[in-house]
Amino acid sequence: MKPGRLNSATDYHLALLWLMDRLQSARASEATAAFGEEFGAIIPAEHREVNESGRIKWEHYVAWSRLALVRAGLMGSGGRGVWAITPQGKAWLREHPDADAADLAAFIRQGGARVESGFRWQGEHYTVTKQVGEAKGSIPAPVQRLKGASRVERRDEFLAQVAEHLSSSVPGQANQGETQFVPGRNCLQIAYAEFPRSHYELRLTRGFDEVAFHLEGDRDDNLARLAMLAPHQKELAAVLGHSVVAERWGQNWARLAIDLPSAPWTGSQAQKYATLLARFVGATYPFVEEAFVAVPGRQRSRTKKPVPTGSAEGRPHAILDQQLAQIRTFLQGRSSRPSDEVLCDWVQFCYNFELFNEGYELFKLIVPSAVNDWLYGRTKKLAQVCRMRGMNRSMENTEST
Repeated sequence: MKPGRLNSATDYHLALLWLMDRLQSARASEATAAFGEEFGAIIPAEHREVNESGRIKWEHYVAWSRLALVRAGLMGSGGRGVWAITPQGKAWLREHPDADAADLAAFIRQGGARVESGFRWQGEHYTVTKQVGEAKGSIPAPVQRLKGASRVERRDEFLAQVAEHLSSSVPGQANQGETQFVPGRNCLQIAYAEFPRSHYELRLTRGFDEVAFHLEGDRDDNLARLAMLAPHQKELAAVLGHSVVAERWGQNWARLAIDLPSAPWTGSQAQKYATLLARFVGATYPFVEEAFVAVPGRQRSRTKKPVPTGSAEGRPHAILDQQLAQIRTFLQGRSSRPSDEVLCDWVQFCYNFELFNEGYELFKLIVPSAVNDWLYGRTKKLAQVCRMRGMNRSMENTEST
């Protein structure tokens, strides 16, 4: 049964699981857009506000609900940046057709389909559950939490703790990124819509640990952006207190990074790495943003085989097509004007799906005083990139003819 209320943050758990049962899998941005489409009518006005960390509350609730469902074994990964429901998630819905959000929340608190989830919802974020005999507010070391746990399980616990600390550590200018943690992998990533095919990362290896920004797009774009970042190495090292390298990484990629000796996976070390990663993001974000605006990226046309909209794979595309139709109908003057917050959401949608001309046209219609300063500032940056990429695309089309 489709959930009919989103009164509290934990209500989003069941709504997201219900949605993923229909989508099966989708990229994070597609799943969030689909959630807004399916449940927009019941998202309370107060959940559309920006929280203390600078994120739109309902999007934040969706992202952290996904993490809770992953930790409970009900959702998993369908590849880099792709959300998917697991067989356990499908089975839980089939076995509890009349369950409400409270039933699912209780299931998650009891450990879900995995061994003890380790997360509890408190206010607007999850915290690691406290063990018997621990001081109030303390966070246990993962090596002590899971008796007999494998290296991968202990690493997952450690990265999950880093993610928890990050939720309140990343500075205001860069806190709109999406923290992505996939159990079983050796890294925690922060992805930004402004930096496609690139991301911030904490990576744990057997030889060293790395706090970095990875450029993983087109090789020429990567090298051009690297050339803009390299002159700031000494400045960043002085601010961060660690040596910073800017170098090619393999044949096609590049990185701006701090390399560190491997550290024990303890609760105190999780706090240290979260603080360092947050400081790294805050210090490098302006330079990375400048590089991506200066080198917006090349666009390649790809011929894709049409996907039937009635299939599991096609349903997300049908939702996106509907969103695009709404945008173009409005720009053609054939529908009423939405709120300025919706226009901001549409600009980000156009940016994500490379509708650059539409994104810039929508931005010009936004009244700055009608939305909060942070949302307008982020939308303005996306619109500037849309404008530059739209101009570049027009020039490429002219040259080709």
